[in-house]
Amino acid sequence: MSPENTGAVAEQGAPALTEAQFALTGMHCAACATVIEKVVGKQRGVDSVAVNLAAERMTVSFEALEIDAAAIVRAVEGAGYGATELREHAPAPVTAGHVELAVGG
Repeated sequence: MSPENTGAVAEQGAPALTEAQFALTGMHCAACATVIEKVVGKQRGVDSVAVNLAAERMTVSFEALEIDAAAIVRAVEGAGYGATELREHAPAPVTAGHVELAVGG
């Protein structure tokens, strides 16, 4: 390979990965987490999947040109569980209220 060609190969490189977090519902045991990891991991464009059973969370690294977060949610739902993408920059819900505390001593 000539020096001119090596630059072209380096520029193409591996596709950029996107990472997304999901809240999961319906898991009851480690086997449930394993099922979700396997189902999502088999989707085209998914690079890695990590499910945290205790936190009911999933982190997925994927190629955005191959798959999107909605397709990942559908894959989880197809396995019988629930999933919602967690967005970092989503505004926190604003609540207003009045709280009265009785303090004894």
